[in-house]
Amino acid sequence: PALTTRLPGGRGRDPLRVVLDGRLRTPPTARIINRDSPAATWIFCARGAEQARIEALRSAGVRVLQVERSAQGLDLRQVLLELGRAGVGSLLVEGGGRVHGSFLSQGLADEAAFFVAPLLVGGDGLPAVGPLGHERIDQAPRLREVVSRRLGSDILIRGLF
Repeated sequence: PALTTRLPGGRGRDPLRVVLDGRLRTPPTARIINRDSPAATWIFCARGAEQARIEALRSAGVRVLQVERSAQGLDLRQVLLELGRAGVGSLLVEGGGRVHGSFLSQGLADEAAFFVAPLLVGGDGLPAVGPLGHERIDQAPRLREVVSRRLGSDILIRGLF
């Protein structure tokens, strides 16, 4: 992923790109480190990450920030505090089930947007949201002020927590 704006006619501006990479496996040549974009790329990793990797990414123009680990991966509260100190007031989390599950189980999400496609993946696919630690369905987070919209053959469902 490049996480850049690709609107027709070059409209829009690229956002600050934030990567959660506990083991600092992102190579300095990754597309997300787009040197043609004026927007910065920040990578959050766990404390004690390999110094040579940190320096290679910094040489590529990346801001590398180290945070503590939590039971679920990186300490997301530390990540959000650091972003808040930098003036970031809104964050779009695009990731896998583990990342989404971590934000939701810690109560760190205000809104959710799900795209539903007419495609049945079954048990071979990856979950959109990882474990949330609920034993009963009535403990699951419930969206409110839900709106849906058709986008081609897909459906977008958005709501607040």
